[in-house]
Amino acid sequence: MNIAIVDDDNRDLKRIAGFIKEYAAFNKLPVELSEVNNAEDFLDSFRPYAYTAIFLDLYMGGMTGIDAARAVQAHDESALIVFLTSSMEFMGEAFSMHVFDYLEKPAKKERVNRLMDDILMRTSKGEDGPALDFTFNKQDLRLPYSDICVIRAAGHKTTITDSSSNSYEPRVSYSSVLSSVSNDPRFIELLRGVTANMDYILSLSDDSCVMKNGMTLPINVKKAKSLDNIWQNYKLDCIRRSRKERRNRNDAK
Repeated sequence: MNIAIVDDDNRDLKRIAGFIKEYAAFNKLPVELSEVNNAEDFLDSFRPYAYTAIFLDLYMGGMTGIDAARAVQAHDESALIVFLTSSMEFMGEAFSMHVFDYLEKPAKKERVNRLMDDILMRTSKGEDGPALDFTFNKQDLRLPYSDICVIRAAGHKTTITDSSSNSYEPRVSYSSVLSSVSNDPRFIELLRGVTANMDYILSLSDDSCVMKNGMTLPINVKKAKSLDNIWQNYKLDCIRRSRKERRNRNDAK
């Protein structure tokens, strides 16, 4: 588990890092910590999917934690972002970003322990989640459904594009892959031979679908309205579930 702490107050940074190290030692959990004093330096070395969780101070000299979180989310939606704040009155804009959680400073050991429990529970669920197993370039690969962006039929081949825009051509038919993901609510067939993960849809129009990685996909024009309704309802359901999870975490604090 890789965790980054970004805070320009070195005392707060070391305090939180110390609590996380104690938690990791007690639970025999391998954790690598990156301790950074400003958002600019963190983003200079940031790589998508490198961190399980990122602790970001809301207000630092230079780039704010909110701006840094936006930059992270633009390239990596899987990282769990935790905002650090010394006053809850400044959390209005932060809550609108649907980050994983917040931590009030000065941090308390019990609160950090509960937060680490939540992070560990979330990542464990992700590791146990559904995945697609296939062979590509003589390698056996396992791609979590959550990382699949687009599935397309290309003649007698199938092309799978992941959330980092990597493409794979497994030696399995499109219909076989579609059958594997058919019970997962994230996937929607836009057109015969074109399936998208709705978590990565940026916009839907009458004749095309734009994905967050820049791909533009054709859609069934006759079903454009129906497809848009499905996507909109899916987004609303995600918001409801996110709010419910946040309320449950807050109730447990």
